[in-house]
Amino acid sequence: MFLIEVERFEVIQNRQLEFAKHIHQKFISRNAPKQVNIGAAERQFVEEIFDMERRGENSIAPNTVFAAAKTEIYKIFQRDVYPRFTKSKIFAAFVKDAQKQLKSGSGTSPRERLGGVDVSTCTHSYYVPRRA
Repeated sequence: MFLIEVERFEVIQNRQLEFAKHIHQKFISRNAPKQVNIGAAERQFVEEIFDMERRGENSIAPNTVFAAAKTEIYKIFQRDVYPRFTKSKIFAAFVKDAQKQLKSGSGTSPRERLGGVDVSTCTHSYYVPRRA
């Protein structure tokens, strides 16, 4: 959720400050209900930006405020979450089903079941297909 919301924040044109505060309160702040697992340095960097903004010393820059935290989360996905997922029973069943569909040539392809998404071209290492 954090990555999705940060990516939305980076492209929105209006109400960026409001959305940045929402992300901060939901994922970064000390009492965040869905606090992300980032290092102290990354958390402190974001906290300092918001402290400066509250004092009127700085405006929130979309491409920098959450950049370090976003990178940290990507690294966690690459090192831990994605490798564990690829070893899971759910992933194994998906691969087995996809191979069976390809061999038989019947039914829909995995790409069609994923709404036309070609997972081999996804740029994010955290991409996980959603259930239909």
